[in-house]
Amino acid sequence: MPRPAATDDAELASAAVKRYTALKKEVQTIVKERAGALEVAMVAGRRWSEPDFRRLFLDHPLMWRLAQRLLWATFDERDAVVTTFRPAEDRTFADLDDKTVDLDPAATIGVAHPWHFAADREEWSTVFTDYEIIQPFPQVGRELLTLPDADADRGELTRFVGRATAGRKEWVLAARGWVFNDNNTGLSREWPGGRIVEVAFHGYSFHDPDAPDQLTGVRVVAAHGTGPATFADLDPIAASEVLRDLEYLVS
Repeated sequence: MPRPAATDDAELASAAVKRYTALKKEVQTIVKERAGALEVAMVAGRRWSEPDFRRLFLDHPLMWRLAQRLLWATFDERDAVVTTFRPAEDRTFADLDDKTVDLDPAATIGVAHPWHFAADREEWSTVFTDYEIIQPFPQVGRELLTLPDADADRGELTRFVGRATAGRKEWVLAARGWVFNDNNTGLSREWPGGRIVEVAFHGYSFHDPDAPDQLTGVRVVAAHGTGPATFADLDPIAASEVLRDLEYLVS
């Protein structure tokens, strides 16, 4: 916004500057919230039809700024990746070789998780670096973690029990898609395949969000009580994200 000129009405100019500052802060807040929602969508496997993708992201003046900083993928009817692409500056779509991609109107589209392009991750990282694309959240460089066999075959992760954490970190996980239980002594999240991971701790306090806490249990259960479950039941994306969030809690 240009500085008020000497010939401008001082009162109106001051009001305009205040309004501009408020709008700028509001936009920054919205962008932060939408970036968080897109990260949750990536982890949860949210998909959009091609028309909805264009309407919600490409044709939206604000969401477009986020969309062009992310890597996307098209998926077939089995939810298998067909192609990965990035929205280019001219609103076309470019593949790993910078060739134009035509989207199949029948395909579904989602924010690509690193597991979707694991074989090409280094090359995509180079593309984003070369174009100086700053991502709104870790995606191309996101950690990919796997469960050791000894943990995968169990229903509990005992190595996290007794580890120190903090209430504010528990709150961050709630913003990432985890849900507090009724008495705030645990978080849970349902993953594809009907599996729920539960993280227990002594208790989150809204009156003292920085209070230290301690993990008391981590387990996976079958949704709706449909039988026993182990961490091997989680798909690679779910397993990686669970471990990533647990490591964040105890870091």
